[in-house]
Amino acid sequence: MSAFTTRIVAAALACAGVILLTGCQEVDRTALRLNEDGSFDFATCHVLSSITDVNAVAYERADGELASSPVLTSSDLPSEVAPGDVIHLSAPSSDEWDQVSVVLEGVHTTRQGEGISWTIDGLFNRDDLDVGEWSWAKTGVFIGNVPVESCELIG
Repeated sequence: MSAFTTRIVAAALACAGVILLTGCQEVDRTALRLNEDGSFDFATCHVLSSITDVNAVAYERADGELASSPVLTSSDLPSEVAPGDVIHLSAPSSDEWDQVSVVLEGVHTTRQGEGISWTIDGLFNRDDLDVGEWSWAKTGVFIGNVPVESCELIG
């Protein structure tokens, strides 16, 4: 095999590896509900103790660029979350949004009892949200979106 052919094959394999890894990323089991008043409820199926931050942003994208980012606030920052817990988030400052990102930061306790910094996040498209209905985060794969495993939500 010539040096040129070897480089082409190596580049193709590298690209395939990157595509495979990004297409198979694990997605946190999170859900979002749009309420009648424009506020949101965010829920997770994960355990997180010692919550340090809830960062929620509603995005408006124009031509693939981030046009604005009104920040949502939690009306009551929980100290911890258990599977099914719901966090209420205020309505964005603008009605012009097409995507919502929610990130919880805190401490996750491993099976060995060690506490490590952990992040739970969810990304939701407006087109997937119906008022009063839960929408589960989805993972992107080559053949489309696959719903994540859900859990029973409290609230």
